[in-house]
Amino acid sequence: MSLDRRHLLVAGTAAALTAGAPKAKVANAAATPGDAALNRYLDRVSEHVLRVNPEVATSLGLDTGARAALRSKLSDASMTHIADDRA
Repeated sequence: MSLDRRHLLVAGTAAALTAGAPKAKVANAAATPGDAALNRYLDRVSEHVLRVNPEVATSLGLDTGARAALRSKLSDASMTHIADDRA
């Protein structure tokens, strides 16, 4: 499977939803350094997706607190941005 824009948006949205969900306590499951690194990576990807697609943050209700500025923004739909995204 190749990673294209649609798959990245879906993955980012899923990660954002997961990040906003209450943390479940799992018995006998210790977090490893690899888990922490993966969580940091997914947090960065989610924040990037929300930054370049502020409409997603608004539709998910994630445009509060530190992300409140996203309420007044729209995605960059210019041809330059599209070309850069494809590159």
